[in-house]
Amino acid sequence: MAVGGVSVGVGLFTGDSLAEQWDGSRWQVRRSGQIDVLASVSCASAASCMAVGGYVSRSDRAVTLAEAWNGRRWRQRSTVNPLRPGDDLVDVSCASPAFCMAVGPGIAERWNGTRWRRIKAPPGDAVSCFSATRCMAVGGESAAAWNGRRWRSLPVRAHGQFSLSDVSCPAATECIAVGELLSNTSPPQAMAEQWDGSRWRLLAATPIPLLQVSYLNRVDCASRSRCMAVGWAGPGVGGLAERWNGRTWRAQTHVGAARYPGLRDVSCPRAVRCMAVGAGGAERWNGRSWRHVKPAGRVVTLFSVSCARPSRCIAVGQIGTLALAERWNGTRWLLLRTRNP
Repeated sequence: MAVGGVSVGVGLFTGDSLAEQWDGSRWQVRRSGQIDVLASVSCASAASCMAVGGYVSRSDRAVTLAEAWNGRRWRQRSTVNPLRPGDDLVDVSCASPAFCMAVGPGIAERWNGTRWRRIKAPPGDAVSCFSATRCMAVGGESAAAWNGRRWRSLPVRAHGQFSLSDVSCPAATECIAVGELLSNTSPPQAMAEQWDGSRWRLLAATPIPLLQVSYLNRVDCASRSRCMAVGWAGPGVGGLAERWNGRTWRAQTHVGAARYPGLRDVSCPRAVRCMAVGAGGAERWNGRSWRHVKPAGRVVTLFSVSCARPSRCIAVGQIGTLALAERWNGTRWLLLRTRNP
């Protein structure tokens, strides 16, 4: 018997124990603890949110997970598990209570208000839906648009290598995607691209001098001319936030904890009201400055946040090896009971 630690899928599962048993011819994994995680959440309203992620079944198989919030409690929604074990749902976007799109590496599922249905996966593992017939997915050097029936690949051009990590679409023909520019001769740098309904064009992110690395994990747009992107800069600097005013980006460093990976996600129900989550908990933007907000759990990892309005946010992630959800009531975070399979 061998024991150790395990990371499943695309890095969503953390901190669980692992045991393997030798049967005389091969090793077989035996789960020695429960692993559940909610990786992303999207709220169409304060009483309608969908969270997705994954868990390890009793047969030691990594499977997809979806839970719906109705304003009072969470209810697990059956997903169509991928053919390849370990393909996780890592992002979700809900245009309404009756339409959500969830994606992951090599997998996509569509929610119609009643059930999840598997569809052909787009390239990328981040998605934003303005409506049931207008979604944009990005990841790596790829992007694809959803028209209600199928995905269509879109060329994305930048100067050299790059990797897109997230996208937000405040209008049917307007999207902002963020990520990092990659080079063999210099450290990665934060980047952003804009979709105008016909093509992608590179936007100049704010240069951050004297730093070795900067990248943007997530972005959310309250309108065409008001977006907030968050990520990390370092070493030794920490959370990075960049604001888009329709013409230029403006960066702010030292937002939240200094440790990697900085700020993981952000949600802006209004241009001057944003909530970001990351390694250090949560940070709230009031239009002028960021302020730290202590999460409800003691030792938590928050991966995603969605705010239907400034006083109603849902954040999801992991506490220990169990799925975690917290609710913001305008004053403080409160723990919510999730359905751990």
